[in-house]
Amino acid sequence: MSNTSDKIINLLIDLDPFFAAQCFPMAKNVTSETEDKLIKILSDKAKDETPYYLDLESNAIYSLGITKLERAVEPLLALLEDGSNFWHVIHALSVIKSERAVEPLLALLQESNDDMVIGSIAYALVEIKAEKAVEPLLVLLQESNDDMVIGSIAEVLGEMKVEKAVEPLLALLQESNDDMVIEKIVYALVEIKAEKAEEPLLALLKKSNDIYVLGKIAETLGKIKSRKAVEPLLALLEKNKNNEVLGSIAYVLGEMKSEKAVEPLLVLLQESNDDMVLGKIAEALGKIKSRKAVEPLLALLEKSNDIYVLNRIVAALRDISSVCSETRNRKIISFLVKTFNKENLKSNIYETIENLKKNSRRRFLNELKEFYE
Repeated sequence: MSNTSDKIINLLIDLDPFFAAQCFPMAKNVTSETEDKLIKILSDKAKDETPYYLDLESNAIYSLGITKLERAVEPLLALLEDGSNFWHVIHALSVIKSERAVEPLLALLQESNDDMVIGSIAYALVEIKAEKAVEPLLVLLQESNDDMVIGSIAEVLGEMKVEKAVEPLLALLQESNDDMVIEKIVYALVEIKAEKAEEPLLALLKKSNDIYVLGKIAETLGKIKSRKAVEPLLALLEKNKNNEVLGSIAYVLGEMKSEKAVEPLLVLLQESNDDMVLGKIAEALGKIKSRKAVEPLLALLEKSNDIYVLNRIVAALRDISSVCSETRNRKIISFLVKTFNKENLKSNIYETIENLKKNSRRRFLNELKEFYE
């Protein structure tokens, strides 16, 4: 049976190649002959520099990339050499993910002085998952004096989770005064989860004023389970007033399950009016499983109307219930039964009660079920 899609695309390439290139990704079961006709647009000797042709070429490049057509790699690389539709070609190669593109991309990476070009090529190499790119990227990271290039490569090495990048990244972290570079390096260290980063990050935590960087440092220290970070984070929790930073610190202290954090978190729970911060604090107190948190959490449960906060509190009470007495758990359950009849909280409350069920509190489970049924 003939393929209607293939016939239409084939005909369109002759009549209106611009429209054909746009339709190509939607066509099914296109023959190799028709694919070759579209590829030929890229190497057509009659091409010119008119806006029409450049738009046609970019549409063809996009279509060949999105359909991941391996046979298009060589013509795309040829375009890369003459600089035609550079950004579209880089994107198409990153989508096709062909190993054949790695060497030409590396050559171009080492030749270029343009930070945007270097960043784009580096990201394409990440998408292709090119191990060959690691060494050239490490060399460029250490040799470049361009902050944009350093930041782009640091981010890419982080996404590739390159362990060998940790030492040069730490060296740059101590040398750099550029917030963007520091931000990218911290991001990379988060992705790599580098334990060697602990001391430099603790030092940076004390001196940085950049809100995003502080949040990322806190996140990194949490991921590497840094016990030394607890005191500096508590000090920052007390003096910093930015809600994003406070939320990040609360989350990290919860991940560390630090008992020292309970009192400062309870103070912040009383003082903060930000729902995101309150939710993060509730979540942290739940992970620490602090019995001291039950009464303040129940009080907040009663006065808050924010669904995010309410769900975090219910989840925290579920976690804390495993270390509470029978009497206190009865109080928690009775409070939940008495207070809530909100559709979007029912499943969370049921889950909390199921946790208590493990400790044979069947009477309260039945009480809750009767309430909702």
